[in-house]
Amino acid sequence: MNFDLKTTSFILPLESYGAVYGYQVSNDFVRRWQELNEIFRKNKSYLPFGSLATALRWHLGCFIRLDPYQDMFKSGQQLFLVASKQVPKDALATCLDFWEDEIDRQCDTPVLGSLVREGALTECALDIGANIQTRKKACPTALGWVWEASKWRVAERLVQQDLKVDTDTPLKFVLDSQASLVCWDRPLGNQTGKVQGYGMHVITPRLITVPGFELPAIHLNSSISRLATQWKDSKKYSLKHAWFQVSQDKPLLNISIGSTKKEEKWLKVWSDLSVLLLNRIGYTDISEPEGYDLANLQPVRARYEKTPVNFPIGKGVGLPFHHYVAAHAHSILNEAKPINLQKEAPKQLPVQELPAQKPDATHWQSIIQDAGGNQLQIICLYSSHIVRKRLQDELQQLLMGVTEAPIEVEDGNWFRAGPLKILFVSPEDNQQFLLSTNPEDAIFSWIQQAIEGIELSENELSGFIVETCENDRLENSPKNYADPKPLIRRLLAKHGHVSQFVRASTLRQQDGKGVCHGAKRAIHDLLRMTGCYLLPFEKSPDPSKDCWYIGHFIRKSSKDKNQFHIAITACKAGSHQSLMLSPAGNWEIMPRGISSYISAQDRPKQKADACQFINHGLNVFINRFPNARFILLMDGRASGSLWSRLYDTQSEEKGILPDISSDERVSTIRIRNDSGILPRPAGTIDFNRPLDEKGELNPGGSKGIFSHIDSDYHGAYYCTQPSAILDNDRARKKTRFADQPRNLQNDRQAQTVTEIVVLNKGPFAEKELVTTVSKLCFQNLTWVDKQKTSLPSPLHLAQAYVTNALGDIV
Repeated sequence: MNFDLKTTSFILPLESYGAVYGYQVSNDFVRRWQELNEIFRKNKSYLPFGSLATALRWHLGCFIRLDPYQDMFKSGQQLFLVASKQVPKDALATCLDFWEDEIDRQCDTPVLGSLVREGALTECALDIGANIQTRKKACPTALGWVWEASKWRVAERLVQQDLKVDTDTPLKFVLDSQASLVCWDRPLGNQTGKVQGYGMHVITPRLITVPGFELPAIHLNSSISRLATQWKDSKKYSLKHAWFQVSQDKPLLNISIGSTKKEEKWLKVWSDLSVLLLNRIGYTDISEPEGYDLANLQPVRARYEKTPVNFPIGKGVGLPFHHYVAAHAHSILNEAKPINLQKEAPKQLPVQELPAQKPDATHWQSIIQDAGGNQLQIICLYSSHIVRKRLQDELQQLLMGVTEAPIEVEDGNWFRAGPLKILFVSPEDNQQFLLSTNPEDAIFSWIQQAIEGIELSENELSGFIVETCENDRLENSPKNYADPKPLIRRLLAKHGHVSQFVRASTLRQQDGKGVCHGAKRAIHDLLRMTGCYLLPFEKSPDPSKDCWYIGHFIRKSSKDKNQFHIAITACKAGSHQSLMLSPAGNWEIMPRGISSYISAQDRPKQKADACQFINHGLNVFINRFPNARFILLMDGRASGSLWSRLYDTQSEEKGILPDISSDERVSTIRIRNDSGILPRPAGTIDFNRPLDEKGELNPGGSKGIFSHIDSDYHGAYYCTQPSAILDNDRARKKTRFADQPRNLQNDRQAQTVTEIVVLNKGPFAEKELVTTVSKLCFQNLTWVDKQKTSLPSPLHLAQAYVTNALGDIV
């Protein structure tokens, strides 16, 4: 049996990428550009050159790269523009005239277009492969334009032939202005439900680096875009991008959408200057977005950023579609070397699962003590009867190992079971303040009264499960009224409580066994936030000495781009114990770390301050345990902005990592799990395998630890996990195109990988280290059923505290 995994990534010879056209500009052009940039900088905004690029793509019908900051200034080449076809100078000059006239009203005569007409532009042929710098036993580097231009050339080849799938009619794709392949002529529609909508398959090529290969790889990531049938959207389910088919001989325009208020009514508008420029050039028939009927699917299709509940098209394209995409690329890019993965170990890794028997009082006491307390209190703050009922039933099941006494206490009275105690609270005016928006000061005043009398002693761990309002209440909220969730979360954190929120709509359904999975997940997520994990962390690769796993995750604030949100967790191998670095630089038990993090006002705003904060915290921690060993698990994408060694293109000599990485007691691991930049599994079978007698094809899968086949040097490991959802997917042998319409609403699962790169193996043997890190990915710690994390659990905890606990605050 073949356990090797095919993927949708391929290594092309450098000469396969061909050439593009580059346009260098004169010093006078650069000076005028800098003047315009300074005008916008004074107004604390950015020069809108993206709208110029969009207009040029639409007008000229070719791919355009226009990023002056990277190509004109940083590269030293004064390269203003890169194009897939020759750019007529008159057409470029005209676009520049109109663009400059729009952005600088003080200038009577546009300058940039005139300079182009006078010869400020010099055309040159740019060989893409010649501008990729290869390195011995390292990933390649290249200037910014190379990464875009290479995918243009590959996309142009892939779109020349139709994609063969499990239907009689192959799929025809067209290119959009970002070089994605769009299945424009075969949208999927399912109008059987209350919500109407369509789905459209999209293949996105990307040039990536893969540790182990000295050449870059072309990676093909497939997705399904869910399309709206009307322009009305909401804050939660917004429409921010659309495709516009200008003509069949030009790429689809991929354009941004915004909103503006006209005569007390919000209307959709094209969100940059590109349409205005095109109308001035002569495309006078281009209307504002709402001039087009989305239900007709022509010529505009708008896609949801986040799809409404009960949308008729589910998420994902499914494993068979990835198989057909890989086969398509293998057939057309016949000079390419596929990136395939081979299994490192012959057997699947053993996976820790929650025992069927519920923890007894002694077990709970041990878990709570490891978390840093002697008692755990859970408070349910609710309004709806169904919320109390579902939470009470699932808490009853959780405590079966401690007591069989029913949780039948009146609101405001504690129910006690061993080291746990439970309280239900439904204060006066709960419907108004939990299930609706209100002024901020009114919410703060109400919640302070609601929790008055709920004390938290020094050795108690405390978490709230709070009912919150439905999405429609938020969408129709009056002006200056606030969502209660972030305000309640913040106030509870100031009192030392962590919190988890639920909606009544998510708790109404039960499965055939009477289990409410929404309530069960909420309870188990709250246990995670209190540091009470039902499973211990994976044992150390070498159990002769204590070992700590350190998870390192950062994120830039969405509200203040200069502010860093940093989460660093430390989890002791073989135990339930975990700690978190607080904003004050102290190591706290998990609930105190989280609550202090949520209620903190000041966070590092400069890169140097963030690095100093992290280095200080990590040094304090490893010095606190001088005889222990440590495995530092770092997120490879979010953390790269601080630690350059996490980027493939950075050399080992020049790259920066946290100070403790050089300590002989510390192993340093980079982790990535983004399917957009990692080789995506496409099954184990050969690309030419025919359909079976049922007209189906199962690409197959394999689970465990993998490495590359036929790589240039040893670079990365990959682990794949068991997936009960994928195993039980009845449609895993068909694409959406061959399936019944009634099944289109179902999500389509595909196999994903977690990449593990050992930057410094420290005191452990590399294979044992990778095996341990892979097992940490297979742990669910507190979650129900067989759900797993795609990140090692300590790193997942760090990420969860930033993205979940702070998601509505940052």
